Amino acid sequence: MSRTPDEAYAELIRRVKASSLLSSCGSLLHWDHQTYMPPKGAAHRADQLALLAGLAHDQFVAPEVGDLLSQAEQGGGTRESGAATALLAVQNAMQVLRGERCPHVVNTDVLPLLERAAPGAAT
Repeated sequence: MSRTPDEAYAELIRRVKASSLLSSCGSLLHWDHQTYMPPKGAAHRADQLALLAGLAHDQFVAPEVGDLLSQAEQGGGTRESGAATALLAVQNAMQVLRGERCPHVVNTDVLPLLERAAPGAAT
């Protein structure tokens, strides 16, 4: 589907936000596991955490995200530098999650960068 660079950027933000929400749900389950969960629930909680982590990962590294990145980058000079930085951060994070880049040099929490670059684009 052909989109304008701005439409692609808005869809990219929406997808990254969904992935980030899944990750935050996993963080909440992990916290509960560490603080309140009865010991006999550990196996089920591990399955829940694994499912959420897998869904978040799959959504973030889906081929469609790469397509959206390419389409959003076509906006080139019409975008402020913050958006270009955010797009680069998404690319780098995808490379880490695909095992193509060292995770110690890349922040995979790219949602704040995307939202700062285009406030309200995913609302």
